[in-house]
Amino acid sequence: MKRVAVLLAEGFEEIEALAPVDLLRRAGVEVFTVGEENVKGSRNISVVTDKRVSDFLQECESQGLPDAVIIPGGLNGTKNLAACTKAQNFITKMWQENKLVCAICAAPVIVLSPLGILKNKNFTCYPTMENEFSEYAGENWEEKVSGSTHKEENVVIDNNLIYNFHVILLYNEFELKMNNY
Repeated sequence: MKRVAVLLAEGFEEIEALAPVDLLRRAGVEVFTVGEENVKGSRNISVVTDKRVSDFLQECESQGLPDAVIIPGGLNGTKNLAACTKAQNFITKMWQENKLVCAICAAPVIVLSPLGILKNKNFTCYPTMENEFSEYAGENWEEKVSGSTHKEENVVIDNNLIYNFHVILLYNEFELKMNNY
């Protein structure tokens, strides 16, 4: 059975996190939310996560990485994930191990670009976020995103990366592509 982690940080976009959890669980995928024990989303909906970050990372050491990670949007949630060294290291390891990395809405720019994951990649994101690399990618941002191409498409797949610009409108297409990966 495939295993998928959904990373939650304070301020995450609820529908972008919980709709994939619901749909993938219905499809028989083992999906678990990872974050602090109680996480409040951008609409003040509180979620009790399935796994705490430290426990999850220890589990990855003993049981191996999950097959995929989903990084929902939400401006504050993505900023909080980008500021979390443990989350950044986990996402980088998933990408380096050729595991599926799925980023929604603002997450490609705010979470993935500082890691250099967008370099030479096609991607989509929330409209206008593609112009915000200098704000979010950090030092040497031009190098981190060189060769990347923003596509004005609903869902973009580039090797082991899947991007969706806003799951509330397109989650069926996103979930179908994830299930067929």
